[in-house]
Amino acid sequence: MSEHAKRSGGLRPRPEKRIRGRKSEKLRGNSGGVSALLYRRQGAYLAVLLEQKLTTIGAGTDMDIQVEGPGISQRHAVIRRSGEEIHLYDFGSATGVRHNGRRVDMARLREGDRVHVGAQEFVYFALTQPIVEKDE
Repeated sequence: MSEHAKRSGGLRPRPEKRIRGRKSEKLRGNSGGVSALLYRRQGAYLAVLLEQKLTTIGAGTDMDIQVEGPGISQRHAVIRRSGEEIHLYDFGSATGVRHNGRRVDMARLREGDRVHVGAQEFVYFALTQPIVEKDE
């Protein structure tokens, strides 16, 4: 594993969750907006859209967002959509989940919140307007 992969927690998103260089006006979440987790991997910023009611995070191959690295549980955390609200839950992992620097069992996510699962940092965005790329 490369040194960067070790620092990033070896994150591997499932292909259907990876949004990169694609128009997403049709990928609207609650209230016509898009809820997403943004993270950095190998120098590129990637986004995971939170379109499902539950989005799972962990080392298991059946997780929506697969994160590898020391202290990452097979089922580490889950993000749950409930109406207009998005909540982060720890699955009872040994190393925990950090929300804005504090270890939590549950937290409501708000625009700009930072979530750490192992060494991987995610930033939560709840966009109310569709993202449209400019044609170059």
